[in-house]
Amino acid sequence: MQSRRPETLTTHLIRAGFADLTRSATLWQDPDLVAVLDRRDRTGAAPGGGPDRGAVALDPAGAALLRALAAAADPDLALLQLVRLAAAAPDRLRALLTAPDDRTEPRDPETGGGPDEPAGVGAPARPAARDRLVRVLGASSALGDELVRHPALLGVLADPAPGTGIPPRDVRAELLRAVDADPDSPAPVAGTHPGTHPVGAGEAAAADTSPSYTDRLRRAYRARLLRIAATDVTAPDPTAVLPAVAAALADLAAAALEEPSPWRARRRKTTAPACAWPCSAWARPAAGSSTTSPTWT
Repeated sequence: MQSRRPETLTTHLIRAGFADLTRSATLWQDPDLVAVLDRRDRTGAAPGGGPDRGAVALDPAGAALLRALAAAADPDLALLQLVRLAAAAPDRLRALLTAPDDRTEPRDPETGGGPDEPAGVGAPARPAARDRLVRVLGASSALGDELVRHPALLGVLADPAPGTGIPPRDVRAELLRAVDADPDSPAPVAGTHPGTHPVGAGEAAAADTSPSYTDRLRRAYRARLLRIAATDVTAPDPTAVLPAVAAALADLAAAALEEPSPWRARRRKTTAPACAWPCSAWARPAAGSSTTSPTWT
C-alpha cells in the first residue's frame, strides 16, 4: 500500500482556499506570526527556490489556524490582517489565538474529537475566540484595520457574549456611558457622569491616556459593531441569524445617531469636530455577500 504523498505548503494553502499562493506562503512564514504562535512546522529540504521548500507537516497551532482561515470568507485578507496584528500587538494576539475553547460542557468522548473539531453531544455550538477573530478579519478590511490601530479591541472578540439580542435601551446606555453621560438622565450630557462606562465599551478608551469623548464614543460604537459582526460571521446558518443581526445594527445606528440636544449645546461651546457622534456606517446591508447578507466593509 502506497503511503500518502507529503503535502507542500502550497498544497496546504490551496486546500484552505487561498487565492494568492505566493503572497500567502510568504505571510504564513512571517517571523512575527510564527513567533506569536510559537509554531514549529516540520519542513523537509527541497531543491530550488519558491514558496515551497519540500513537504510541510503543520504543528497543532498551525493546523488549527489554517482550519480557521479556511472557514473565513477571504482567507487571503484574514491572513494579511493577522500578520499586521502580530506586528502591532503580539501578546494580545497570542492570548486570543491560543485561548481555550469557549464551550462550557465537556465533549462526548466518542463524537467530540480534538479541541478544534465540532463539539460532541450536549456542548454549546459556540465558536472559539480564534474563529471569531479570523472570520471577522476575513469579512471586513475596515474592521481589521480598526483592530490593528486599536488592538485593545481584541478583548471584545475574546468575550463570547453575542452581539445580537441586546435591548436597544442597553445599547444606548453603553454608548452614553462611554462618554461619561448618565443614561438615566432625561437630558444626558457627556462628561457629567464620570467613571460609568462598562468594561466592554471602555476597553479601547483605556488604551489611551486621555482620549477625547469623540474617540471614546467611536470606539464604543465599533466595539459593539465588532460583537455584531462576530455573531454574524460565525453563525452556523447566516440566513437564520440575519433578522437578529439587522435588528442589532438598526439599534446601534439609532443609538449612535440620537445626538440629544444637550450634547449639541455642549459641543458648540467646545472645539469638538462637527460630528461628535459616529455618523458613518461601518456595515451596509447588501445581498450576495460571500458569507451572509450584511457586507462588513
